Amino acid sequence: MTKKSWTILIAPHNKESVRKVSIRPGLITFFSVLCIAFIFAGVYLTIVYWNNIYNLSKLAKLENENRLLLQKVKAVDKGIAQLSGKIGRLLEENQQYRCIAGLQFLNEDVIEAGIGGMPPVGDPYLFEIDSYLAKRLQNQDTQLDALLRKADLARQSIKDAIENIKATSDKWAHYPSIKPTKGYISSGFGRRLHPVFKKMQFHSGIDLKTSEGLPILAAADGRVIQSAKRGGFGKTVTIDHGYGIRTFYAHCSEIYVSEGEPVKRGDVIGRVGHTGRTTGAHLHYEVHVDGVPKNPLNFILDSYVP
Repeated sequence: MTKKSWTILIAPHNKESVRKVSIRPGLITFFSVLCIAFIFAGVYLTIVYWNNIYNLSKLAKLENENRLLLQKVKAVDKGIAQLSGKIGRLLEENQQYRCIAGLQFLNEDVIEAGIGGMPPVGDPYLFEIDSYLAKRLQNQDTQLDALLRKADLARQSIKDAIENIKATSDKWAHYPSIKPTKGYISSGFGRRLHPVFKKMQFHSGIDLKTSEGLPILAAADGRVIQSAKRGGFGKTVTIDHGYGIRTFYAHCSEIYVSEGEPVKRGDVIGRVGHTGRTTGAHLHYEVHVDGVPKNPLNFILDSYVP
């Protein structure tokens, strides 16, 4: 059977003889497939090229964003360091507040632990992408978590101190804490040789040697329950401060308060004298707690006298 073929006639313009070119169909198919393959290859390479261009652009953008993110991470690190310093100073001040409020200092272990919460866990996906950045961010999360817990601890501790101060402020106002007059201690609390009777006796207060006529001050807020002469003590004043505390002032030359009158710490209640049995002008001062005489020096927190 005769194989089919294609015949192409080539007729030149210079009237030369016509040339015949025979092409088998298989060859035409081969070249057709080859052309289509080249076309597809060209299209594919073009797509790959522009895709690479796009990916490179995207990569450059991601690298820039990553650089900016690292800068922000460094800025956050700096902010965390500053915040840590401020919270540290706050906790130090908080210890002072607790001392003023009569509360125990916070233990260092308690301060480090803070209040509540568990350390944050890093994102596993982020660790796969950029382990260095993931560790930095996880460290920041841990630091911020610790600072937040310390801040909560400081807030709660200060709240406790304020509440305790409020609860005890009235008691502090009624707690003897100042020196009732100027002068030096000529006779202390406890057993002593009586200056008049010349024998050993228990001295239930202190004697403040000073000039006659100097003002005598109330040692704390309270109410006068006695203002009168009292034997060898001469002119005396007794103030009930509440909470089982009373103060007693003796040998006054003048008395400015009367029974039932309220007084504030620092109010002038009389003047130094030498009434009663005494060898000279001075103030005999006593502090009683629940009816028991106590050393007044333990109730003088500041030697300053207004």
